Amino acid sequence: MRLEPDSARAHYNLGLACNGLHRFEEAVDYFTRLISLDGQNPAAHFELGKAYRGLKRTDEEMQSYKDALNIKPDYFDAVFHLGAAFLKTKRGSEDGVKYIESGGQLLFDDPEHIFYLSLCSLAYGRKDDAIATASQLKESSPELFRELLECANAAS
Repeated sequence: MRLEPDSARAHYNLGLACNGLHRFEEAVDYFTRLISLDGQNPAAHFELGKAYRGLKRTDEEMQSYKDALNIKPDYFDAVFHLGAAFLKTKRGSEDGVKYIESGGQLLFDDPEHIFYLSLCSLAYGRKDDAIATASQLKESSPELFRELLECANAAS
C-alpha cells in the first residue's frame, strides 16, 4: 500500500485477499478504510459483512449487509447472507450459511430462495412481509414455511 494509500481499489482487493486467506481482522481493517474513502460502495459493505462472519461477530455482519442493501436494494447476495445470518441467530448454528455460500441467483420458484428472502425481511423487523413472502411455501415446502413461522414468532 505504499504506492497508493488512498486507493479504494487497492483496499478492496487487499480486503478480498484477506477474506480469502481467513485473515478476517485485516480484512475488516481494509474494508473499513475503503468505506471511509467510498461509503457508497455496496460491495465494500457486503465484503465487510463476510469478514465479520468469519470473526463470528453476527450483529456487525448483519449491519454490514443492511448497509449494502441500503445502497443497493437489489443486491441479492446481501439479501441471502443477511437471511443466513438472521437464521444463524435463531438456530445458533452455521446451517443457513452452507446454502448461501453455494452461490447462485435469486429464483422466485425455488423454496430455499423464498425462505431466505423471507428471513431477510425478518432481519429488518418486517414480520408481516416475511410471512406474506413465505406464504408461497405453504404447499411446495410446508416444512420451510413452518420454520419461517417459528423464526417470526421468536422474533416478536
